[in-house]
Amino acid sequence: MSADYSGPPIRFNRGFWDDKLNRLKLAQIFLGIAAAIFNSYCFPNSLWGFCTYRIHTFPQIFSILCVNIFFIVISSLLAFCNLLGIMDSYYKYNFPLLEKFLTTLATVMYSISSVLVFVALLTSPFIASWLLPLFFTLWTTAAYGWDSKQRWDADSRY
Repeated sequence: MSADYSGPPIRFNRGFWDDKLNRLKLAQIFLGIAAAIFNSYCFPNSLWGFCTYRIHTFPQIFSILCVNIFFIVISSLLAFCNLLGIMDSYYKYNFPLLEKFLTTLATVMYSISSVLVFVALLTSPFIASWLLPLFFTLWTTAAYGWDSKQRWDADSRY
């Protein structure tokens, strides 16, 4: 009985945890989840003087949906593809180039989100818990920025 192999083999990537960029990608996913939670629960606003689980403004929706959720999903898919070795099997689709541009775009988008959270913080009465969305958004920006720098520097070494 012959098997029809129409594509390259997809196997579990045993060296997934050994690569520092994969560990950084997982950190980006967890920081993005934390930023999404705090942006949805404790976004600075002038309506209530405490954390609420309500959507207040466009910057909050932009930060949650257009930045956090989008990059959580894309980064999770790329991490899953790398875990299963899909990036090595389908090398002709140039996943490293995709990741390089994705991390650069994520850095820019998270920077915009950080500015929007900071402006919302400045225009609202100060409450210490409203610093949490800014804190996690800045850390996620730094993680994507570091990843982007590593990928662009790795390209210049060859």
